[in-house]
Amino acid sequence: MNEQCQEQALFRYTWPGQDEKFICLTHAVSLRNIANAMGLFLQLIPLSDAEQQIAHCSQIVSESDQVKG
Repeated sequence: MNEQCQEQALFRYTWPGQDEKFICLTHAVSLRNIANAMGLFLQLIPLSDAEQQIAHCSQIVSESDQVKG
């Protein structure tokens, strides 16, 4: 089952054709690598301290991404 990432968001970004979203550092690195591979520029905008207090990463984590115990 896929779940939303529970990490604190540190950035906001806009992916082409989508609304602005929040993203954690781990997912930001992965998304930037994907964008680079596609030849797209991905702007990551740092969140203010106040925004970081309330924002969580909007990325979906699949079972294959989760660490199995």
